[in-house]
Amino acid sequence: MKPIQGKACIGLRLAAAMAVLLALFTETAIADTRDPQNEILFIFNHGSSAAEYFDCYLPLIQPPPGWVRKMAGSRVGHMKIRVETPCTGWVSGNFPTRRGCGALTVCRRANRIVKAIRKARERGYPAKHIFVGGHSAGGWASLLIKKWNPGLFNGVIATATAFLGKRRSRLCSNKGCQRGSRNQIDRYWKSKMRKKHNIRLGLDAGKPAQLRALITAFQCDPFGWPDEYPFPVGSSGSTNLGVFPPQLWNGKNAPCARSQPRKHANGCKTRRCVSFKDIPEKKGPLCGSGKEGGSFYGQMLNCPKGFEKLCKLNQHTQVHNSTEFEDYLFTERKVLDFIKTSIRHWPGTIDRADYESPCGFITYPEGCPAPVY
Repeated sequence: MKPIQGKACIGLRLAAAMAVLLALFTETAIADTRDPQNEILFIFNHGSSAAEYFDCYLPLIQPPPGWVRKMAGSRVGHMKIRVETPCTGWVSGNFPTRRGCGALTVCRRANRIVKAIRKARERGYPAKHIFVGGHSAGGWASLLIKKWNPGLFNGVIATATAFLGKRRSRLCSNKGCQRGSRNQIDRYWKSKMRKKHNIRLGLDAGKPAQLRALITAFQCDPFGWPDEYPFPVGSSGSTNLGVFPPQLWNGKNAPCARSQPRKHANGCKTRRCVSFKDIPEKKGPLCGSGKEGGSFYGQMLNCPKGFEKLCKLNQHTQVHNSTEFEDYLFTERKVLDFIKTSIRHWPGTIDRADYESPCGFITYPEGCPAPVY
């Protein structure tokens, strides 16, 4: 995909700003039609790729996945589902520096999602009627919020939760791999920050936190294969992890395509308006690829007849928006049955957080400025 530059990029940013204003006007227009006591509210959040651009689902420009749009107006019993995709705007943040300082984008995202949930509660929605989720880091942030305050809302519905980080940094042995400042930051993320997140969710101990959640993983997802998830495939307490397409899952990940030649930005000052140039492959395998068995391109290989179309899609960025995935969720009533069961068995958990923010459990090295979340 050719990067957007110059006037085209400025125009797209203006279009995005207009779409945000349209969303705000729409929010005001529908305010009087809400019936919080007889509605289910589903707050769905974008992945973090938009954190460099506009962290929103926007009408016409970038609508939410088809299955999310289809949920709007669906019913669970007598209650109608209302879908909201709050715009958290341009979220600044980063992975930690080599010293371990720096505010994490996913944590700032989580704080803004909390504000959207609080706003819904103020409008009269009871916690048991609110479901929160998202794709990629939007799902990761939702799980962190659920762990932080279980009583704030009912359950999480997420796809391809990228809380494990890219497989590239996770599998890199730092020997014979491409090196540079980015890799040094990845090493800190791998050894320190990710471990803190894993401990928080109960993953390192092999006993995942019992979070009321419905999660879907995708084979050959560049951010995590199903057999690498800390949650076992299937039901584990109140957490359910499914794999799509289920017909191709036999307990082991399918063969995946090698990554395409990588490109990098070259001296561009703006965020998305960048110029690229090809760079030659360096000696040695790219971290996590080749003999280490990793893949970052996100396509499945050796697909049986009837699945060729799905296999050629990027398993992280495209499959969750396919009509096949939409049909799977609704034909088998995955989401609607999860919502129904969660409301029926709502334990009435107290709305009480154990830290000041969803990422309050993170401690930073001495000398780091306090991150602003």
